[in-house]
Amino acid sequence: MKNWTKAIVVTLATAILKTMVAGAGEVRFSGIDVTGPSAGGAAKGALPGVVVHGMGTAGERCELQWSAELGESADWQPVGNATVREDGTFAVDAFGKPGFYRMAVPARRRSVVPRSGTNNNIIPTNSVIILKCDTSIEASNITTRYNSGKKLTATLCGSDAFGNVTPLSNKTVNVAFNGVTHTRTTDKNGEIQFSVSKVKPGTYEATLSFQGDATSAASSKSVRVKVQKASPTLSAKKKKTYKVKTKTKKYVAILKTNKGKALASKKLTLKVNGKTYKAKTNSKGKAIFKIKHLKKKGSFKAVVTFKGNAYFSKATKKVRLVVK
Repeated sequence: MKNWTKAIVVTLATAILKTMVAGAGEVRFSGIDVTGPSAGGAAKGALPGVVVHGMGTAGERCELQWSAELGESADWQPVGNATVREDGTFAVDAFGKPGFYRMAVPARRRSVVPRSGTNNNIIPTNSVIILKCDTSIEASNITTRYNSGKKLTATLCGSDAFGNVTPLSNKTVNVAFNGVTHTRTTDKNGEIQFSVSKVKPGTYEATLSFQGDATSAASSKSVRVKVQKASPTLSAKKKKTYKVKTKTKKYVAILKTNKGKALASKKLTLKVNGKTYKAKTNSKGKAIFKIKHLKKKGSFKAVVTFKGNAYFSKATKKVRLVVK
């Protein structure tokens, strides 16, 4: 059995796609997955990423190997091979499957000598090149209301050299929002959701970022999130009749959220016949006004008002109080 050692010499397959050497041993490219190599180039759907060139002994076999991970558990699989030509050169396509690549040569040749003109692209002996697919985060500005339940939705995608876009599942996306960074994991459609309707109404910026991993490059996207005040529901009987002899005439109004939940401890006012009464809602959202100055018979217009606050907008209700 032959004993193999690693050595890589890389040049760019610029005729197919643009590949960028980014730091020691790392190569970024556009690619998602492949169906495998084929005679004369890539099979349909396959993306040639880089071409490994070198020099060796004529007739010697060189093998390109791929693994999804590094370390002791790495499972290096052959993905391409070439036999050194009579002039001592060889070239092997590194098909564009994201992951880790290395060149295996017989142990008696401890390194691969670069062919003329490729010196600037040498990756040292015993190193590994990493092919990473480009990624992007798709998200749009949103406008919502406080307590609406609406969520910010974003999709993490990988793109290939031909403009094909594929959602990336089971990836970690960070959401920096309102001074706090939250973590979400993309679903099978590459999507994450983040609730934005419980913050104080205002305009915010949400920054979504993917830090990248072994096979996917990092990306980020910032969007505007506008949260408006919610519209509460103010309920009050349109017409209420009292007997003139009743000294304290009670009138009830109920205040609830846009979701129908009682709003407690909120101040309401009732203005009738030139006088304003105040009352505070209880745990059920009910406010009870105690009217004492309507001592004569008549029909009186009245207005119940909630002035609103930082989270809920103003609400009013026109009613009529009748004294007989």
